[in-house]
Amino acid sequence: MEAMFSELGKETGIKNFAEETLIIPKTGALSAEEFHNLEGELAGFTDVLKSDPVASYRLNIEQSSHPLKSGQVSKRNVPLKKQVDLTAFISIREGSFPAELNEKQAQALMGIAHPMLNARGKVDACWALDRISKELGLEWEVLIKQIENIAKIKKQIKELKMRLDLYRSEIS
Repeated sequence: MEAMFSELGKETGIKNFAEETLIIPKTGALSAEEFHNLEGELAGFTDVLKSDPVASYRLNIEQSSHPLKSGQVSKRNVPLKKQVDLTAFISIREGSFPAELNEKQAQALMGIAHPMLNARGKVDACWALDRISKELGLEWEVLIKQIENIAKIKKQIKELKMRLDLYRSEIS
């Protein structure tokens, strides 16, 4: 059984199942034209993300109380903040934007300290995205679809970069 999986790994070019189970086909057979097409596709995706206002929208969220990394300075009892884009709220399990958000997520999206929670201790996504959707001039349903599309584009960019890097390493 183990030999079968090692053969499968050789055939498909799978480097590591832990890398989000991305399957990278063998790249040694890429022609120069295919390689340039992949580079063009990568450039197109990155241009789309650069020009999209939803993709460039950033929020400041509080980091958990992990020890400070080197170079980070924080005064006592002052929480560290980091900037994230809207795809950070996509559920890893479901691969989509959640219908309900927890209190910390809602605080970051709504920009208020104490959002109104429902009986389950959650905030509906439509309420949490209301401020941002107004800022961007989009309905909240359209905003959620756009956030999910951006996440898919980011995944495609990651796959393309991995494939191009693998090809570059094989030819050098």
